[in-house]
Amino acid sequence: MMSDRRLVILGEVQDSRDKDPDPLLRYLEDPNPTTCLVVDAEGADQRRQPFPALLKRATAVACPALEAREAAAFVVAYGRERGLMVERDAATLLVERAGVDMT
Repeated sequence: MMSDRRLVILGEVQDSRDKDPDPLLRYLEDPNPTTCLVVDAEGADQRRQPFPALLKRATAVACPALEAREAAAFVVAYGRERGLMVERDAATLLVERAGVDMT
């Protein structure tokens, strides 16, 4: 099963500050048009390379963590969309037990 598009996820880039940014910078000069490159750089110093070059050529999307209240509302809505009734207290308890950390 082959696709015309490819998703590449480059994770934990903030931990690569001691590594050479040149390979990524070279890729950004001529990116593959069939590839969607996702760079996970939570907590990275965006003043240091490769981030200035990356931000010039890419769309930055912030994905902040949900607060517990928002996560409980999500659980209720998610259940409703699937024909399930999840009570608010049950959703709150689920979030308290499971947490909101999706990493």
